[in-house]
Amino acid sequence: MSLLYVEMLQIPAADLGEENPLSPLIPPLFKPNTLTIDKSVFKQDAQYVGYGTEVQCLPYHLQDGYNRSRKIKSFKTVVLENEILKATFLIELGGRLWSLYHKPTKQELLYKNPVFQPANLAIRNAWFSGGVEWNIGIPGHCVFTCSPLFAAKVNLYDGTPVLRMYEWERIRKVLFQIDSFLPSNSPTLFVRIRIINPNDTEIPIYWWSNIAIDHQPGTRVLVPAEEAYTFGYENIMRRVSFPSQETGDVSYAENVPYAIDYFFRVIEKKQPWIAAVKKDGIGLFQTSTRLLRGRKVFYWGNSGGAYHWQDYLSEPGQRYFEIQAGLGQTQSESVPMPAYADWSWLEAYGLLTLDPTEAHHQSWISATQAAQKKIQSVISSQTMEQLLENTKEMANSKPLEIIQTGSGWGYLENCVRKSKNTSFLLPNSCIFPEYSASREQSPWIFLLNTGSYPYQKPQNAPLSYMIDDFWFELLKQSIENQKTKHWEGWFQLGVMFYHRAEYESAKYAWEMSIKLDPSCWAYRNLALVCNIQNKYSEATDYYLKAYRIMPNLPQLAIECCQSLVQTERWNTLQEILAQMPCELLEIGRIRLCQIELEIHSKNYQKAKDLICSAIIPDVREGENTLTDLWYKIHMQMNPQLNPQNITLTYPIPQHIDFNLINNQHRQLRECLKV
Repeated sequence: MSLLYVEMLQIPAADLGEENPLSPLIPPLFKPNTLTIDKSVFKQDAQYVGYGTEVQCLPYHLQDGYNRSRKIKSFKTVVLENEILKATFLIELGGRLWSLYHKPTKQELLYKNPVFQPANLAIRNAWFSGGVEWNIGIPGHCVFTCSPLFAAKVNLYDGTPVLRMYEWERIRKVLFQIDSFLPSNSPTLFVRIRIINPNDTEIPIYWWSNIAIDHQPGTRVLVPAEEAYTFGYENIMRRVSFPSQETGDVSYAENVPYAIDYFFRVIEKKQPWIAAVKKDGIGLFQTSTRLLRGRKVFYWGNSGGAYHWQDYLSEPGQRYFEIQAGLGQTQSESVPMPAYADWSWLEAYGLLTLDPTEAHHQSWISATQAAQKKIQSVISSQTMEQLLENTKEMANSKPLEIIQTGSGWGYLENCVRKSKNTSFLLPNSCIFPEYSASREQSPWIFLLNTGSYPYQKPQNAPLSYMIDDFWFELLKQSIENQKTKHWEGWFQLGVMFYHRAEYESAKYAWEMSIKLDPSCWAYRNLALVCNIQNKYSEATDYYLKAYRIMPNLPQLAIECCQSLVQTERWNTLQEILAQMPCELLEIGRIRLCQIELEIHSKNYQKAKDLICSAIIPDVREGENTLTDLWYKIHMQMNPQLNPQNITLTYPIPQHIDFNLINNQHRQLRECLKV
């Protein structure tokens, strides 16, 4: 029995909200020049560190409109089920493997979050925890984490149903395809990944499968390695032994005080795998064919901030960590993918059962050897490689039925390729029908077909963005030939210049856009150019012009208030806050600006009250704004106390503590900055 069916999942869920209409001209999340490589690191393991990591959100919009008010919501899922396992995929949310349930033992093998709660951990901002997340293209959490994928049904050669999920990734311009199947009586779920680079140039590519594990006391991570690399929040890459550390055996999450990643130096001759087993020796294993060589564990740690973060992502008391598998040695790198390359690998997920003595009471080497022997008895590396080969025909086959459509960008890409008379169209294994195209693609389809970018009123936000060379040249030519003579044509060209770090050209384009039709969109982007050039006062002037055109746009109000704080224009900030509607004043980021104003005005008790009531749905991983403000207040209220006394006398309230590194050292550093 092997089944594929659609099922609705109902869970408490926060509203994801609308996408941010402002151009996502945010700095790269990863900056190679900030990475330091310790002398302990082997050169071959660091050869790609920093490669392909300096990427931005463009051309995608930010997803930062979510809240923390949960209501029961239905999500469309696809279920694969056989006699042993039931696998549930959230096809509306990046295709995440939400649950892997082992029927004979009645055990959930993954950490299954009981709620859907977005938080600010991804390149597009919104991210949520739980299950197995597929991360493609660029370092960090996938741009599709909170977006639907195409989902379709395919069959294996023996009739076994296959769930195919796929999309066109616009930053790297690659196609990815995830084929999942669960043969009759199979103890393992198989996930076949395929990435196609249809371009005539080499590209940096990134993939990590992130597997959330329920953190029960005594749960142990097992992997065929005795060394690992760590970065920490200091961005220093070091080689360390594993699992013995100063804090104890760190294959157990309870022995890890602060948030940390361990990227394992997996022995290359070994079958790549990683597992997590509970105190009773039962748990989950993941293994793969050799292309997916990287393995990692991420721990939140056991500090107050770590516990608060996990509560923030779910419900109080929820604890988890992640085991992961990827293409690179670490996640501070991509790997080079040649032009026209077509890469595939196979992953397997299943129940691992060890004798508790083997798993926990023998040496590390004995424990990993016992786990490897058991995994190989379930699914050997030879079987995996053969199955990868045997499923090639399926991977190239056309879908039998489309269950859900994704975005229309794959359809548009095929239109471009046809217009250029290229022989390399996207393969039929991933169908992008014309009906998948929406309003987002419409202006670009119009430009492709007519040579002119369509006009819309400047009160309306641009529907979408493009950044690659084809569209840059096409739009530039359209403007030069006077086929496009309106504000948005110049505005879009400015975004493309900005993406290329041609800031003066971007500024000129946005000034031209304003001459044709003033818009908050162009004024706001001019502010960003000024910030890059350290012209902060001029940036604030542009923000105020943008804000006065559209004062009720939350994201613009936030950025404008933040700019007023940065330039210490307290009177103007006070005037704006006094006139601002209540629904905007309740936004967490605007509340932070109000706190800064109260501190400046020496209204310390009011500032403390605001901090204690502040809810910031999009607090960023590693961000400590609330705790920094907490100590800023008390430093100013008690100038006679030294920083260490401040931290002891006024400890951080738990509900504002998002600190993930050594608390005392972090707090002292921040206090000394004030």
